[in-house]
Amino acid sequence: MSGQEIDYRHFRTLTDKTGIIQFAIKNRPDINSGHTADDNARALLVALNMRGEERLYYTRLFTNFLWSAQWLDGSWCNLKLHQRFVPTLDSEDSLGRTFMACGIGAGCDIDEVAGRCREMYVKALPMVSQLQAPRSQAYAIIGLVRGFDTFVTYQDLLADVVNRLAAALMERYLRQRGPEWRWFEDRLTYCNGIMPQAMFTYYGWNGDKRARQIGEETLGFLSDNLFTRGYLNIVGNEGWWEQGKEIPLFDQQPVDAC
Repeated sequence: MSGQEIDYRHFRTLTDKTGIIQFAIKNRPDINSGHTADDNARALLVALNMRGEERLYYTRLFTNFLWSAQWLDGSWCNLKLHQRFVPTLDSEDSLGRTFMACGIGAGCDIDEVAGRCREMYVKALPMVSQLQAPRSQAYAIIGLVRGFDTFVTYQDLLADVVNRLAAALMERYLRQRGPEWRWFEDRLTYCNGIMPQAMFTYYGWNGDKRARQIGEETLGFLSDNLFTRGYLNIVGNEGWWEQGKEIPLFDQQPVDAC
């Protein structure tokens, strides 16, 4: 590879006619793990940055998966196992993450993809406004800001929801932070970087300096602790990192490197 070229071979291997498969055993897709809205939302964002016919094929594939997975109330069924949707993995985080992908996809130049993302986005808005989990709020903040210029007729509603979610996330941080702890919760778990990113996104949208300060403090805290050995060392999910304890190093998740 050279320059900005990306090697998509494993991405292609993990994808079948339904969408991207959840897990692999080494380099072989594990079809028994099924397909999730989580991963197909992530895959849609990757596909939007591809080129040529592949971009068209994969963006349509992943968008169609998300389209078929959306419940009537606007949330998404997060797991399709052996061609049947089952609600065992549904969560606020998967809702927020998929909503964010739709907010980005809604502004793309592929009519079919943009149209379906817009319909899913609007349908999900009532559920998004009720999110309570911090990561789901962070994903939603990014999705709302990214969708603001696309959904002109909904701007008042989007502004109201994003302001409320950002205020809730900032208040959570102010309650939780301490002299040696600059975080939104009393432990660090997964997809941690999305919360500082949401603060910077919100600041970029409306210039809220408190959001920028919180973004800087939390990203600095995260980086200072994950780069103590001079390289990125992600929090492991074997217990996660609870305030006042040592950072567990196993099992680390690739999503956190992203």
